[in-house]
Amino acid sequence: MRVEGLSFVMSGLIPLLSVHFGYDTPKTILRLAIVVWINSAPSALLVSAVVKYVLWEHMVRTGNKMRENFRRPIPLLQHNFNAIAILIEVGLLGKLPCRFQDFAVAPLFGTFYVVFTWCTAYCFGNLDRYGPQFRYPFLDTTLGMFTTIAVVALLLVFMSFFAYWLWLSKFCPSILAGDSLGMQWQSPFSLSQSADFAIDVAKKSLTSRFSPYKNW
Repeated sequence: MRVEGLSFVMSGLIPLLSVHFGYDTPKTILRLAIVVWINSAPSALLVSAVVKYVLWEHMVRTGNKMRENFRRPIPLLQHNFNAIAILIEVGLLGKLPCRFQDFAVAPLFGTFYVVFTWCTAYCFGNLDRYGPQFRYPFLDTTLGMFTTIAVVALLLVFMSFFAYWLWLSKFCPSILAGDSLGMQWQSPFSLSQSADFAIDVAKKSLTSRFSPYKNW
């Protein structure tokens, strides 16, 4: 959530300093804010998806007791609220754009995080006794080809989420405003109804479980 938080802080401070204090924000800062947003939007969905459908399921299948941590309120908020906040930002609040020509910079944060994970794997724990300690099993370079396939799969999923945000940022604001694909029409949903929908999505995201494990 740190990247999303930085994006929200920059999106709030830039207009605040400009409107109320007359500060002329340098273009470098404006570009940086866009880069952070482009990295944070698809990353939010990727984190929620990986935790819910990969890590959580893996811990259940292997009987790892750490799976109970994912059921607590704070971890649920950490891994789900970021996606909800991004959705609200795109559809209801700032309506920040997501452009196709920026797709090359979207995986920057994810790439840095993977490299950081690989570097720190050899910096903690007893290497002689336990070997390198990777944060996630799909980033374990000792597993051979599995890691390569997993990283490529994560990149493909990430870019599919980028394409989703690209579509959402283009059509969601116009849909809420009653103008979809250039066609003027009166939206049946008010702002309060849209907010209720977002809250309902948040509840389902925080309380849902895997269908094979309904008896948790």
